[in-house]
Amino acid sequence: MRNHQSETTVAFRVYHDGKDYLGTATLEMPEIGYMTETLNGAGLAGEIETPVVGLTQSMTVKMTMTSATHPFFDSLDWTRPALYECYGDLQVVDPVTHIRTTKPYRINFLGRLKTETLGSLEMGKKHGNEMEFEVTRLEVYLDGEEKFIHDKLNFIHRVNGNDLLAQTRKNLGLSV
Repeated sequence: MRNHQSETTVAFRVYHDGKDYLGTATLEMPEIGYMTETLNGAGLAGEIETPVVGLTQSMTVKMTMTSATHPFFDSLDWTRPALYECYGDLQVVDPVTHIRTTKPYRINFLGRLKTETLGSLEMGKKHGNEMEFEVTRLEVYLDGEEKFIHDKLNFIHRVNGNDLLAQTRKNLGLSV
């Protein structure tokens, strides 16, 4: 398949625990920032901010719903892991033929609820219910291919199939 240029998100849907459609939402996806340590001293002509392989800073997802749904309140049970699957359809264009088509884009995350606002009640307006999650596992798929998986609890950090923490798991005696 040719390299397509992305244009826009056509549509997406969000599901809770793989089955419950959450309704209309706006999703603010997490920033992937690596933990770093500053190196300095003899042998260096200054400081180097070096990322630690496979270890990320806190990652959060914010979801704003247009109105309350039953699954929205399920997330308040913080004893259960919150699995959210976001299926998207991206519009792309072939730069050679100029033909537009779409590709699937999916983001899954397991998270821990940090905050949940009930929004506001105003006649003729949406509620704006908002949830913020601390992400413990993040999966990204583009056009059916795994692009990124990060699992903080199981020491998994895979980019385009390359598992950057495989040796770390082995060194720690983990069998994940």
